[in-house]
This record gives sequence, structure tokens and C-alpha cells, in this order.
Amino acid sequence: MLMNDMGDNSRAQVWDRIWNRMAMLAGGIGGLLAFAGIAMLFSPGGSTGARLAGLAPVAVGGLAILAAVRAHRTRSRKLMALAFVCVLGGGALTGILQGLTA
Repeated sequence: MLMNDMGDNSRAQVWDRIWNRMAMLAGGIGGLLAFAGIAMLFSPGGSTGARLAGLAPVAVGGLAILAAVRAHRTRSRKLMALAFVCVLGGGALTGILQGLTA
């Protein structure tokens, strides 16, 4: 029987990798949302109201990044859930806003 003395696949390390990857996913998509909101602010041909509506995805994306970082540091399930809710809601919000301004 082979024994893994290095401890590379211990439960704690597996959960560390899972938390790291979840935080990276939520934070990365939150960054993309923030970038989409900034692009909406500077897009030509839109009205002033449509451009100012681009601040909403920036705020939601920033909140998703902040929640993902805090959830990774504290291992808080509630904060990780908040990060993913912000990502999903912000994606829907961005799609709706781009559909209205097109």
C-alpha cells in the first residue's frame, strides 16, 4: 500500500484550494463586471442617463471583489455567497442595461 507522506492531498489543503479558486472566480468575474460598467460610462452615442447607469455594474462588481477577498480571508460562507450573488445579479444587470441602451 502506498502512503502519501507529503500531505499534498489532505482535507485542509483541498479546502484551501477550493476556497482559493472560488474566490478567484467570483473576484475575476466581479472585475469583468466593473470593467463592463466603466466601458458603459465611456461608450459613445449613449444618453447621460444610460452612461450614469453604468455606475451600477461598477459598484456591484466592486462589492463582489470585496466580498470574495473577505470570504477567502475569513472562510465565511455568507460572504462567498454574497460574492456570487453580486456576480450573478451584476451580470443580469449589465445585460439588461446594455439591452436598454442598444
